[in-house]
Amino acid sequence: MSTTKPAPTPKRVLLFFPVFHSVLPAAFQNFLRIVSTAVHRCPQYRFDPWVVPRTSIHGAMNMAVETAIEQGHEYLIAFDDDCLPELSEYAPGSPQRWQVIPRMLGLGEAGHKIIMGVGYMRGFPHTTTVGRKYPEGVALVLGPTEDSMNVFKGFRWVDKLETVQDEVDENGLLDVDFCGVPIVCIHRSVLEKIEKPLFETRDEGGGQCTHDIYFCNKAKAAGFDVKVDTHIDCGHIVEAPIVNKFTKRDMFAALTSGLEAGNGRLNHLDDGSRDGEPDGRRSDEQRDGEPEREGQILRHGAAY
Repeated sequence: MSTTKPAPTPKRVLLFFPVFHSVLPAAFQNFLRIVSTAVHRCPQYRFDPWVVPRTSIHGAMNMAVETAIEQGHEYLIAFDDDCLPELSEYAPGSPQRWQVIPRMLGLGEAGHKIIMGVGYMRGFPHTTTVGRKYPEGVALVLGPTEDSMNVFKGFRWVDKLETVQDEVDENGLLDVDFCGVPIVCIHRSVLEKIEKPLFETRDEGGGQCTHDIYFCNKAKAAGFDVKVDTHIDCGHIVEAPIVNKFTKRDMFAALTSGLEAGNGRLNHLDDGSRDGEPDGRRSDEQRDGEPEREGQILRHGAAY
């Protein structure tokens, strides 16, 4: 009599990749590398990739939520079609850079229900998409000069992760109030518990917000922590070099050297305002219908 135990049923993971009209080559290549690495390294999971066209990002994400619940997926991992998640501590070209999904699933199995990668704004100075609310609530933020505009704000974007390094835990995770989602891993329990819809572009008060901020606010209100994995660096495809922590560092170095040389003005740099929002993020309405663009890809200053 055979005593061989049946193989456990693999946990299902929905890999959701919504796109507007077409996938940029760099993003497509990154997606293939990440997914093939996950399939090779994580045989205990069944990966279901789903590439869909979208008319709105929040509508597409809500469709993914319903699909994951109905089809029994343990995790929903969603990508942004113009971002390149990688494990940035490894050298360019190293296969370890593509172990993003195994890392996220490992953190999920350790009990972290929402994991996001570090993203960057399109507009200079390319702040991270990591957001923190002011402990005091809405505050008057004074401009840097007398001619600057003072504004009331209830949050700030984390400009440099180095400023919050003392809050990063032993797994490289940072607890945040909200974050953009160049890549996000969400456990099924989050999808089931939060009242629908999980994604929207207007908050409960009718104010405009991005779909990712809306989701994070609802997740926090439902008792879930939102964690950013500082090991997952997500380059952002823009008209200039792809923005990640390396190119951002080089841009600031160039800016500093230019000013020291008496240049004084760098008119070619984008202040973020042309994207239609003060922080350089585009709304879905602004991005829909845009012509596809792809800039040069830079890593450590070398094109490849």
